[in-house]
Amino acid sequence: MIMIRKGETVNLRPEFMDNGDDQLNWVACEDSHDERGKMPRLKIRPTDTGLAIPPVWVVTPDQIFENF
Repeated sequence: MIMIRKGETVNLRPEFMDNGDDQLNWVACEDSHDERGKMPRLKIRPTDTGLAIPPVWVVTPDQIFENF
């Protein structure tokens, strides 16, 4: 099981991307595990959007690559 820390870069699996998402870099907005040591979901946000407040997505563990 991987542990993702706030600020680390994550990659989405292609089957969960919308058009244009492959051009974005994604960063974790929080630590991935809850108080039970489980990773039920993870908040991520894109970088390089040019937006003052970038949107936040909530993903599940099966939607991201384990590239650590």
